[in-house]
Amino acid sequence: MRVMASRCSLVAQWFAVIFAAVMLAGPIAAEASPESRQRIVAGHADLVAGRYEEALRSFRAASAADAKDPDAALFEGVA
Repeated sequence: MRVMASRCSLVAQWFAVIFAAVMLAGPIAAEASPESRQRIVAGHADLVAGRYEEALRSFRAASAADAKDPDAALFEGVA
C-alpha cells in the first residue's frame, strides 16, 4: 500500500510540473478553446486528488471539445 501511495504521489508531482509548463506556454494555450481549457483544469484537479478515472474522462472530454488542442492529447496520455 505504501508503494502505491508513493507512486501516486510521484505521478501527481510530475503531472503538476507538466501542467505548469503547459499552462505557462502562452501561445499554445491561447489556441485552445475555453471549454477544452476548463476540462483540462478540472482533470488536473482530479489527477492531483488521486481520482484517475475522472481525470481521464475530463482529458478525453477536452480532446473532444477541441481536437486541435495539443494539451488535451498530452494530458490524456499522462492520465
